[in-house]
Amino acid sequence: MQQPTDLAPRVVTLGTAGGPRWWSSKTGQHRHGIATAVVVGDAYYLVDAGLGVGRQLERAELSFNDMRAMFITHLHSDHTVDIPSLLLMGL
Repeated sequence: MQQPTDLAPRVVTLGTAGGPRWWSSKTGQHRHGIATAVVVGDAYYLVDAGLGVGRQLERAELSFNDMRAMFITHLHSDHTVDIPSLLLMGL
């Protein structure tokens, strides 16, 4: 297996909405729940799994199969709500 040439990590913010978003944004921009991907070469590490993380991974063209680990910073629902969705749909 050939190693990727660029191993410099890059950060992809997948969601930045703190807390549950039950209301519409005044600007019309929808923000997804807290989630961040740290991409290293062809792999990535997911930090938190807020609401909509699966859709955001797809929009960022990050395949579930390329995820090497998931880290949860703390157990508030806005950081964990889509863990079951990732486990069910990502297989």
